[in-house]
Amino acid sequence: MHTRPGVINYLESAKKLGLKIGLASSAPFNWVIPNLEELNIVSYFDCIRTHEDVAKVKPDPELYMSVLAYFGLSPRKAIAFEDSPNGAKSASQANLHTVIVPNELTKDLTFERYSIRLHSMLDMDLEQLIDSIEQSGKTSEQHISK
Repeated sequence: MHTRPGVINYLESAKKLGLKIGLASSAPFNWVIPNLEELNIVSYFDCIRTHEDVAKVKPDPELYMSVLAYFGLSPRKAIAFEDSPNGAKSASQANLHTVIVPNELTKDLTFERYSIRLHSMLDMDLEQLIDSIEQSGKTSEQHISK
């Protein structure tokens, strides 16, 4: 198992920028943690919320709201990265800036609301992405491809 292209770059950049990193997964904790450990990335996450932590999972926004509450952040100060329509719906209902990076299984599905669509996290580095979101006025959709 490998991380998707660019994920490690984003995690490293976020840490260098002093950003907090949370994970909101509808999967069970005993599935999430072993996978993060196998990928050797569990240490990047300051907060991990899974389906055991909430009454309703995605597309309900409760998982994202739980992570935001942990950090004491307003939704507009956070960015969600999602690869599924339900995840993107959850993040947008929580009022987060939502970046979609569909995978092979979800690339042809319809995503309702999002801030930016990337084909890969290699398309744009994290600093550029943050600048783009800050300049976008928070409501326009953008499609970034190379």
